[in-house]
Amino acid sequence: ALASGDVAEARRRRLELSKESCSDGQDGYLIELDPSVIPDAQHIVECGKKGGCRAFSPYMAAPSEQHAVRCCSDTRKDGWKKYSRCSVWTATSKVVPNMPGTGQCRGHTRSGSDGYTLNEAEELCEAAGARLCTAAELNLNCAAGSGCGFDYEPIWTKDSTEPGGLVELSGGNDGSATDLAACTGECDSDAQCAAGLLCFQRSDNETIPGCKGPGGGRDWDYCYNTSGLVELTGGNDDGATDLAAC
Repeated sequence: ALASGDVAEARRRRLELSKESCSDGQDGYLIELDPSVIPDAQHIVECGKKGGCRAFSPYMAAPSEQHAVRCCSDTRKDGWKKYSRCSVWTATSKVVPNMPGTGQCRGHTRSGSDGYTLNEAEELCEAAGARLCTAAELNLNCAAGSGCGFDYEPIWTKDSTEPGGLVELSGGNDGSATDLAACTGECDSDAQCAAGLLCFQRSDNETIPGCKGPGGGRDWDYCYNTSGLVELTGGNDDGATDLAAC
């Protein structure tokens, strides 16, 4: 294997060669992007049962993290749990295998057990003909009581955002909801949002930072993440140049 310095030198040489071989008559360079600097898409991690995880707030997790798994199906599956308030069938103990010699499902990460990476979690649900549950479905307790004791464990969800991308608006209108994740609603105040998030109050379908989609209505309010947002500044100078973002 090449040492890090050798890898960097090899990449520099390939870029120089690409500059020399660029012969399409246009100004510019053929750029080789270093995969190591591209951040991975992240997925929301939610508690397996609303309010069941002490000292835990939903957050965007890196795919390499390990968490528990619950699966949701949009079509009926025999033996899977279905609540009248939910439109999906859910399962945990029917799809998550026990760890050898323990009789305990793999995924009790809060007590030190191994969990599943995002890719492993998706493959587990796909093998069962299902998918990961959304954060909204877990917030509605659609998968609560489906086995493995995962009502008290952080769970991978289907909801993701590409780096710099947007999360689909989701969630119902539960006035008693708390710890709502980013782009999840409907919230009436900041107190209903997870730690570090605020409730974005809308009146006419205003765009919510970091979120996309129609949501439940033009005046529905959703929690959002203020991290990385820049306050609008500046005056009204027609001769201004080189203005920074915001």
